[in-house]
Amino acid sequence: MKSHHRFFYFSLIFLVACGEGDNFSAGVSLGGSGTGPLQTGTTPTRPSDDADPEIDMIEQYIIWSNGQIATQCGDVKITMQLLHNQTKQPLNHGEASGVLLPTQTEPNNVSIQVITENLTERPIFEYFTECKSNIKLEDQFGNEYKNTQEYICPNDSLVRKYDPLQTRTYQYNFSVPFAEGQRRIIYKPDFSTEIQIPKEQHLNCNELIYEINLEKY
Repeated sequence: MKSHHRFFYFSLIFLVACGEGDNFSAGVSLGGSGTGPLQTGTTPTRPSDDADPEIDMIEQYIIWSNGQIATQCGDVKITMQLLHNQTKQPLNHGEASGVLLPTQTEPNNVSIQVITENLTERPIFEYFTECKSNIKLEDQFGNEYKNTQEYICPNDSLVRKYDPLQTRTYQYNFSVPFAEGQRRIIYKPDFSTEIQIPKEQHLNCNELIYEINLEKY
């Protein structure tokens, strides 16, 4: 492996700021219930013959989308979908996006969208235990990439509140190693219908696993 690859075997996840008041930090896109029609992505093309030769020497990679996947936890519906790296629009199944070489100033090269819908007319609460995010990045062997994002949470916990019938859209950004292979973005939701109740009384939610495939072209 080339030496410039070594630095990038970690993941960055930009999440929300702490507190029940739902203030949001940079790196998270928060949307409302309706976003209107969205553009689809296309498979990128190679640089033209007159492109910068130094750029042309860099290995070119694309990432393939599995479209939208969804699960329901109690009365909460959760969907995940890969985003185009340049337009940040959701990619349908079989579409692809170019992947840039991570750098120290721009480490993130893969984005995924998570939409959470409260289907009831009562509040729903999501928990982040020990001030850690519920989403992680793994390689094809189940090894988790290091998450370097730091959180400041009161009492070492974060609670996100969803009002009745509320839908929220989040964007999570990752730094994926610049090499061929499969990766998995795993979201383990933790919800309850009442705030500050014992964990054993939380809803029983299944993991939502989004598989992505990085390949050279």
